[in-house]
Amino acid sequence: MRKVLFVTLVAVLALGVGLIGCGGETVPPTGPDKIKVGLVRDLTGVLAFYDQMSGGPVYRAFAKMVNDDGGIDMSTYAEKKLIELDVRQYDPMSPGDLGTQTTALIDQDKVHFVWGAPGTTTIYTQASICNAKGILLSTLEGGATDMIADPDKLPSWPYVWINLSFSDWYQIPVLYQTLKAQGISTPKAYVCYIDNEHGHEYLEVTQRIFGDTNVIAVGHDQYLATQTDLDDIVSAAKDALGDPANPNYNIFCAWSYMPYLGFLVTSFNSFDFNPPAIAMGPGASSGAFDLMFGGALMEGVTAFAVANTKTEIDEPTTMTLTEMWDLVKPQATGFPPDYTWDVWGHPIEWTGLELWKAAVE
Repeated sequence: MRKVLFVTLVAVLALGVGLIGCGGETVPPTGPDKIKVGLVRDLTGVLAFYDQMSGGPVYRAFAKMVNDDGGIDMSTYAEKKLIELDVRQYDPMSPGDLGTQTTALIDQDKVHFVWGAPGTTTIYTQASICNAKGILLSTLEGGATDMIADPDKLPSWPYVWINLSFSDWYQIPVLYQTLKAQGISTPKAYVCYIDNEHGHEYLEVTQRIFGDTNVIAVGHDQYLATQTDLDDIVSAAKDALGDPANPNYNIFCAWSYMPYLGFLVTSFNSFDFNPPAIAMGPGASSGAFDLMFGGALMEGVTAFAVANTKTEIDEPTTMTLTEMWDLVKPQATGFPPDYTWDVWGHPIEWTGLELWKAAVE
């Protein structure tokens, strides 16, 4: 409750519509024509998958649903306010471009709010800018436990609202207990991780939950690894596995993003790599991953999820998951609609935007 109340205050301040002094008016002020939301997204590069299939379809579907219903109902004003999306392209491979585009959204485009860029690392850049300028940042795909634990991060960012689930809540601890439930007294993991915030966080939590001596870790470059690089990792992982009947580790973990998860699946088949179990990062939780590799995926491959179409939701709720995905699917690009669900992020990303709307109202 305190968080929602705080964000409500932030929302009012961020709109900057001069509420003070209008208490005696008989006709409510009109305020801004629209509520302008800015986003910096990779639309064509190495992180474009996330605007096509992950947070992208969610923010587009959510804005469309609100606008189709007439807009956001702000009782201070005489009419509902439509959401206007202002999306700027950035290049993840160009240092500083994310900061430049985020600053431009605020200073040049005069957005009232910012919704997050893809991934976790982007939050550090956008949080510092939005917090300094007093503009509320509501994230989409990003989030990290490290941001909560460090007093110099989320606790010092009053204008940052992080929605995504975290590695040490219901993810890696549950994975560990699932392995133990199979009768494995001391589960061991082989971890391939991307060299960014996501990879380092999930590696650190895996080492903490499994124990340092029970984790073999191999990294790869941030957004730069090639098929050859992933072939080398899988070849080494197969050698490290030893005798499949008496393996040296119990699960191969790929704490990475697309497109490297796709490279890994190709490598799995090239090297006939079949460890007891495989857990993969964001992207493998998408229906598109099943579409691309379904016939090639081996039994025992999993990804983290927060919900699926069989999940029961306690009332009250605004809609079922199936109804939410029916809205999201038409907003995805590049894949058939039936393959556009993401059980890792969509339910939380959508709920985060619903909370944002409630705070603005």
